[in-house]
Amino acid sequence: MSRPTDPGPSVSGSPTTTDRSGQPDGLADRARKLVERADFAGAEKLVRDELDGGAGESDDSSALYVMAVAQRYQDRPDEALETLDRLLARDPEYGRAWQERGHALLAQSRPEEARAAFEQALPPRMAVIHGQTGVGKTLLLQRLANHLD
Repeated sequence: MSRPTDPGPSVSGSPTTTDRSGQPDGLADRARKLVERADFAGAEKLVRDELDGGAGESDDSSALYVMAVAQRYQDRPDEALETLDRLLARDPEYGRAWQERGHALLAQSRPEEARAAFEQALPPRMAVIHGQTGVGKTLLLQRLANHLD
């Protein structure tokens, strides 16, 4: 199985991470540890079982994000995009979900859509800073060009 060309799953965090509300997020932490050990199928199953079984919150954004990463690393970007659509419908400001969406779109060789997703991932303040200097756009275009080479 070929690995995606991005630098790797961006799921690590502090020893005890929190969800977007600041509460401990045990489900996402457990799934994240599985992804870090390259157990992508295990991470996806954990999140799916807990969210579908009612043990987790159905709108657990952090867990859905980790599940999307795991799906993409299993070479299933279509499913990753479905998971990200579910996440972004609930939390459209979740920047890392937009970033992951960009990676999934690149895995499908859809660079223009990926560019838009990566741009959505930038916080508004950073978009202004990068827009003024052009650095953000340059880095983004380099990332897309590297993927297409």
